[in-house]
Amino acid sequence: MDQISYQGYAQRTAFDPIQAPDQTARILAEGERTIRGMQAVRRQEQQNRDAFAAGLERKNQLEARNRESNYNLQKGFRDTYQRAVQQNYRTQVNDANQRAGDIEKITGSLATFSTTLAKQYTAYQEKKNEADELAGYNAIFELGITLDEYNALKAGEAKIDAFDQATTNVTQQLQERGVSAEQIAQIRNLSGRKAYGAMKAFAIQGADNYPLFRAENQDREFEINGEVYTLNTARNAGPSIWAAVNAQLRTEYMKQYRGLDGKFLNEYLFKGMREVENQEKISFANDRQKALASEYKEQQTNEFVTDFKATGAQGVLDWIQRTSGGTSVGLRNQRLAAIDIMVDMAASGQFQAADLEELRGTGVTLNGAKGAKPFGELYDRDLAKLETAINDFNVKEYNQQEFEQGKAKKDAISQLHDFVTQNGPLSEEEKTQYEEYWRKTFREHPPSDVTKFTTSEELADAEAKQQLELKARSGQLTTLELMSGKYSTTLINQFRSFAKQGDDASKEFVTSTKRAVDQELKKSMGLLAASPDQLNGQFYMMQAIAHQDLEARAQKLMKQGAEPEEAYQEAWQEISKDILKGQKGEGRYALKMSGGQPASGEDAGFQYLNRDSGQQQSIRRISQIRNRIAEDHKVITKTNILTHDEVVAVKNVGKGGAIPRFVYAMNEMYPNMTPFEIMDILMKSAGQKPITRPPAAAVYEGVRPQFRGLMTYRPSLARTAQAYAMSGGPGAPYKGLLDLIASKESSNDTVNGGYDSLNTGGSAGGHVAHGSGTGLEKFGRPLTQMTVGEVMDLQARGVLHASGRYQIIGGTLRGLVSRGKASRSDIYDQATQDKLAIALIHGRAGKFFSGEVDAGAVVGGMGNEWIGLQSVKPQVLVAALNTAKANINNPNFDVSRMKSSVVYKVGGIGPNGPGQYGPHLDIKQDNGKFFSRNSLDNYVGFQTLAGVVPVGAGATVDGGEFGASRSYGSHNGWDYAMPQGTKVVLRNGAWVVGKVKTEYGDRLTIALPDGRRFNIIHGNAV
Repeated sequence: MDQISYQGYAQRTAFDPIQAPDQTARILAEGERTIRGMQAVRRQEQQNRDAFAAGLERKNQLEARNRESNYNLQKGFRDTYQRAVQQNYRTQVNDANQRAGDIEKITGSLATFSTTLAKQYTAYQEKKNEADELAGYNAIFELGITLDEYNALKAGEAKIDAFDQATTNVTQQLQERGVSAEQIAQIRNLSGRKAYGAMKAFAIQGADNYPLFRAENQDREFEINGEVYTLNTARNAGPSIWAAVNAQLRTEYMKQYRGLDGKFLNEYLFKGMREVENQEKISFANDRQKALASEYKEQQTNEFVTDFKATGAQGVLDWIQRTSGGTSVGLRNQRLAAIDIMVDMAASGQFQAADLEELRGTGVTLNGAKGAKPFGELYDRDLAKLETAINDFNVKEYNQQEFEQGKAKKDAISQLHDFVTQNGPLSEEEKTQYEEYWRKTFREHPPSDVTKFTTSEELADAEAKQQLELKARSGQLTTLELMSGKYSTTLINQFRSFAKQGDDASKEFVTSTKRAVDQELKKSMGLLAASPDQLNGQFYMMQAIAHQDLEARAQKLMKQGAEPEEAYQEAWQEISKDILKGQKGEGRYALKMSGGQPASGEDAGFQYLNRDSGQQQSIRRISQIRNRIAEDHKVITKTNILTHDEVVAVKNVGKGGAIPRFVYAMNEMYPNMTPFEIMDILMKSAGQKPITRPPAAAVYEGVRPQFRGLMTYRPSLARTAQAYAMSGGPGAPYKGLLDLIASKESSNDTVNGGYDSLNTGGSAGGHVAHGSGTGLEKFGRPLTQMTVGEVMDLQARGVLHASGRYQIIGGTLRGLVSRGKASRSDIYDQATQDKLAIALIHGRAGKFFSGEVDAGAVVGGMGNEWIGLQSVKPQVLVAALNTAKANINNPNFDVSRMKSSVVYKVGGIGPNGPGQYGPHLDIKQDNGKFFSRNSLDNYVGFQTLAGVVPVGAGATVDGGEFGASRSYGSHNGWDYAMPQGTKVVLRNGAWVVGKVKTEYGDRLTIALPDGRRFNIIHGNAV
């Protein structure tokens, strides 16, 4: 944890490499300011909680007063009602007593006549009372009569004694309410003990029916303080609301028992109702307690997770301290609570082994202790169940992954076998892609079931290898033959040494063949005996053309299968015949004629040279440059070999112009350099600045040198995309910026390009690294073969600090993973490290890439992310940032757009209509320079019934050649004839730049990946 300061704080002053600024005071001030801010926030939170508590208390008091007022009103109503009932009852009792007294007097008088009669009367009275009481019980339970009906009937009976008409009216009312005549008759007989039994039954029945009433009315709505609640919803609204709803529901139930004697209410009804409500109160209290406990635990858990995600293990300790109250008991309880939360997190994978190691190593200072001790040393026993939970999750995840991966492997192998069975051998590209898919998907080398397949390229290479071995044994294999384009990179590397042995023998033969051509030219011009000084310019110009003609014809024959010496011999014989025809004024080597005879003197020469459209001059110039380079291979680094016009042409490439033809010719002599690297050297030798890379150059430049052959050997979209992906894919636009960072951070790893670089710590704000080395040296295994999780675990254990090409430290890597920039299961290889570095770049310079600020505004942030950049001149870093931004906005970096597409249709459009010319395309380079007839074959094609064929498959009739004489001058393009309406296809990275309607049809401008641009006319753009 002490090494976290390695990344350093943001620098607000310029960096002095001699005297590093003392940041102690500033850091202390920032820390104190941060603490004051936290204290202010905590005070505000406390004030808010106090205000909330006071408001809640006032609310509870108001609700209590309302409940008390409601209770007093209800109590007053009940008391008044009971007094009235009791008064009525006393009046009835007095009347009954009066009647009873009269009867007793009469009975007493009779009793005086007979003692036996008195005893019999007493016994009879007791039995009658008991029978009447039981009759009252049974009447109520059997008849199901309600208390309201009973009271109404009894009131009617009381009035019958005095008013018969009143009794009749009550009877009619009961009949209207649906009470039968038999029931009315039975109820009328309830008196004395019978009435007592009936009221008691009513009270007991009310207590028994109360639970049913509550169940039936649990969704009944009541308005409390302006809000609507039911018995169900009130359970979650707090005790006061629940009690208020209960009071209203209880009052509603008791309305039907008005008039019932208080004795029965208290002893039977209210007692039963209280028992029901008490049971529900207990249930409510338990549910409420559980809900509050759950809510409190959830709140505590959320706060814990927030602290943990923000500051890791230190956040755990901060949470324990903040929520404990500061007591020893509180600290222990919250420590155990924190561990329980971490156990729950571990069960879902949110708390992992690296987090546990970090927690174990975090220092804890106990009260009274002089120094801090690791958390794990103090509480390792408490952490045991957390470690068990992490292990259980890892085992579960591992088993699940093993199962899924095993199934996926079987499916992948089965699909591969099916594909090969149906389609034949894999191509080398397909096999490489599949092996790469296997490594990326399953993080292991492909099994023999995958690697055992022989590709179609391997079959072709096996056949080609036999031919090369025969030529090598006979000494006929030359570099010219080896680099003819017929052989793979593997075979070229394998037979390069044999080709060099054959070069010495073949060079002499080629030289002698060229001398034979020179002799034929001299003989044709009548200069056979002339010395070199006596040969005129016509000879030397035609000599360059003849030598190029010889090379072209020999190359063509070798591609058709001829041996090198055989090809040059046959090419020389063909040229000799053409030179002989030239003496008659025929063909390419036709001499100037005068009076049917070759001209002599100053008029002597070749007709071909007189109609020079620039092509011949270009050929001669290229021949001169080749000769200079052949004499001294390092001449372009020593002196300027370009003319003024050639320097201007190279400069124009940086402005969007096409690459000059002589650069491509030089590229053939320097195959390990790109055209843009050659132009930079030429500019330096000419005292000029390096050219600005055109947009189209970015893809080629972004591809690593070892993969550029995929773009030039057998070019195709798949090979271009493969080279692009192997060079970093989406990271390619950032290549220059990433290389600059790596040059200052991981230069110690020269074997793996910095991707295996590491250190174990740092000091001086990150300017001094300790324990620098590589993963292979320290762990016996490169970092590029580990997973991100393994690297994080090593950092958590303290045995690794900064890792990889971009020296990413533990806290930074953990943050990147938590934000989803990588997963723990990803391989920490080149692609992953580049991806993480790009995420960090956007974290520091995102506003620059979005256009909100300029590059200068983010230089400081980049220096804080990578300390090494503080030693880089700001203008250098600004230039790298601007280049990356330009590359991001460059459509050429989107390889997905390099798909074949129909862009044009062949026509014969001219000023006089669509049929003015025969159907063909006229293609010219936008700068008017020469290009060979087949130089566009890899990029432009015709869509025919047989598939897409190269544009060179179109016929070029007389007058359609480059340099042909036209009424307006020389024709600086090529004509390609095809049937009307034939579709024109762009492929392998060629794309449409623009289109303009002209009287000669739509002029379509296309660009090639090498930067050259061409115009197509006489048809219609699609």
